[in-house]
Amino acid sequence: MSNTIYNVQDKVVTTTKTIKSFQIREIRVDVFKTATIHIICFDSDNHPIECRTIVLTEQEYNDWGLDDTYLLNLICTKLELALISS
Repeated sequence: MSNTIYNVQDKVVTTTKTIKSFQIREIRVDVFKTATIHIICFDSDNHPIECRTIVLTEQEYNDWGLDDTYLLNLICTKLELALISS
């Protein structure tokens, strides 16, 4: 999961570049408590334009369970992005 690039609907950022996709670069888990997720956002030429860190609350971590779709949707919600179906 950490090396897969996920396509999203375009999102204009203050640098006037458009996010076309993101990659989960690293997930650090504090078992039964939280997870810290490092994400890289890319433009249409696959150039990195933004790095973000998301920290899951204990409730979000518990809700994640084994459902990676939940995690992807949560990331998109926190980054205000929308996944494009493959």
